[in-house]
Formats: sequence, C-alpha cells, structure tokens
Amino acid sequence: MQLNPQDLVVVVKLALEPGLTFQSLADSLHMSVSAVHRSVTRAKAAGLLLADRQPNPNACLTRTARTGFLSYSIGSAV
Repeated sequence: MQLNPQDLVVVVKLALEPGLTFQSLADSLHMSVSAVHRSVTRAKAAGLLLADRQPNPNACLTRTARTGFLSYSIGSAV
C-alpha cells in the first residue's frame, strides 16, 4: 500500500494532538471522515501509526526519506 501526501499530514496532526477522533481530525484538516480513515489505515500499514492511532516511536524516518517523500509529494501535486 503506497502512502499519499495527505497521509503524512494526518500522521503529523495525530503526533501533535493525540487522541483526536476521526470526526475532529477530519474537521481540523478539512477532509472527509472516510478520507481520514483511509489515511490512518495506510499509515498503520506503513508502520507510522500504531493500532490505536498513536504515532509509532519506532518508525523514525531518515532525513533523506522525509525529503524524498515530501519532494515527490509536492512535485506530483503541482
């Protein structure tokens, strides 16, 4: 399963505000609840989130991986 750019936004939001419901997360990110749910599912599959939607402390992305992901995401969005 491949991550989408919004998946990283959802993961960062959950890292900053743990315990958000799907509805409050969707409202704060101006996304639908179903889109947030799909993002959480992909992030869990990638190991970025734990089963309870908490950020996985063992999923440390290297600077190169973060830069590559963001560059690809931004480049494909333009």
